[in-house]
Amino acid sequence: MIPGFGVAGLAGGVTVMTALMLSMLGSYPTVSEVISALGIIAVSILVVGALAYAVLRHLPFSRAMSGVLLDRATTQEAGYLSAPDRPDLEGRIGEAVTDLRPSGTVSIDGERLDVVTEGPWVEKGEAVVVLRAESYRHVVRKAEPDDEGAEPLHDGELA
Repeated sequence: MIPGFGVAGLAGGVTVMTALMLSMLGSYPTVSEVISALGIIAVSILVVGALAYAVLRHLPFSRAMSGVLLDRATTQEAGYLSAPDRPDLEGRIGEAVTDLRPSGTVSIDGERLDVVTEGPWVEKGEAVVVLRAESYRHVVRKAEPDDEGAEPLHDGELA
């Protein structure tokens, strides 16, 4: 449910309609004046509803409002890509800028990338290797000495 639509929303709607009706009445209204005010409000609601329906039905075909609605599909077959593929990152070694639990940020040659690990958490500062680069999703794991391109640093760490 939409917040405020329940009891509070219905009570607010009834209050607004009552205020509209009372604004059309004098100090000492008769029954016929009350019925006349209710009729005017009911007809107004019906007319506004019908006009809104007509406008919404016509909107997708209107030349003046053609830029309001998206009429083309954004599929991969049509050439739409949410992010470019990055096959150049696969197999590259980088350093975890944040803790990867399981997602975080990695730096590869000065470029910061949002990544996810294939499983276990990786602590900040540890070396990681990119396993897959699928559009905006880069999957990494903790680098090991036998990874291609991994260069040992001081104390047995990897670059």
